[in-house]
Amino acid sequence: MDIYDLFSKFELDLLPRDWVQNLWKDDFSEAVEFPTEYEMFLENTDISELMTTASSYIREWLESADNSSNASRMSASDNRSSMNSSVVDSNSWQNLISNNVQHKALVAMLSIFVLRGKTEKQFEVKRLGLIATDFYLMLLAIPGSQVFHIFNPILYSHAVENLKICSVLTGSSGSSKPAPKKRRGKHQDDDDCEDDEEVHNDSDEEGELVPSDRAK
Repeated sequence: MDIYDLFSKFELDLLPRDWVQNLWKDDFSEAVEFPTEYEMFLENTDISELMTTASSYIREWLESADNSSNASRMSASDNRSSMNSSVVDSNSWQNLISNNVQHKALVAMLSIFVLRGKTEKQFEVKRLGLIATDFYLMLLAIPGSQVFHIFNPILYSHAVENLKICSVLTGSSGSSKPAPKKRRGKHQDDDDCEDDEEVHNDSDEEGELVPSDRAK
């Protein structure tokens, strides 16, 4: 499976152009409903697994480009350098879009999951929101994300909010309670009482010596 097969699994053709354009026009300000046909697709697809697989694949895809880039710097052969450069250039949004990857539909689809994860309380919705957030951030790592407007400041801010919410929830669940105060044992309390009695008796004895001293 190559990256084009991977993107094709999202069935982005089912998203009407008007629906996609309206989301982009509104800067992903709210989570609208998916079109009916796409809802049916989601019902029959493990979208969380698909997004997770896509994120992992893109990460490896970008790492292979980095390795090729490093090899080109170390190579003394002009021909090999040229070949590696072409490999690096292919791992970009320019190449993806030129091969008909529907980037606007993909970002629009992800925006719904990101926004729902931010605003709704159900665990599964928030989990999908975090998976979509991770996928979106991986798309931003592909060269050309700003030139082709994959990076949208509004959608990016929603993604960051999802990460903050996750961080807060993780921190709350992981916080430890203060250790209970250690209770003193009965034996230690008895010893302390005996010490107090000895101090008290010593004080009495000293008090009895005072009159006799005055008598002298």
